[in-house]
Amino acid sequence: MAIALSIIGAALAAFCVWLTVRIVNRRERWARWTALSLPIVLPLLYVFSFGPACWLAANDTQTGHAHSIYWLVGASVPSEHTLWGDFVFWWGKLGIPDGHSVWVPLALDGTKHFHLR
Repeated sequence: MAIALSIIGAALAAFCVWLTVRIVNRRERWARWTALSLPIVLPLLYVFSFGPACWLAANDTQTGHAHSIYWLVGASVPSEHTLWGDFVFWWGKLGIPDGHSVWVPLALDGTKHFHLR
């Protein structure tokens, strides 16, 4: 897992450097729009990847735990009975087969979890 995150981090850094060169040296308009949209698109990708991570974790018979990188999504849910909480629970449960469950971390150290079944 640490190797995968390192590779993704290095790729993101290389992409940002490449995009900066396109903006500064070539003054391309599409590069500016891409740079402006990244702070919006990347958090959306993070939230929307939460569901597939839960679905994959439900099929993992050994742990049944969502990855700890999703602790921020878990910690952002004050309760299940809010609009955001209902969406997170619905999105996380959508692809979980009957009889499977997932523990989603609420803290970075992994001490607190909520249960999707």
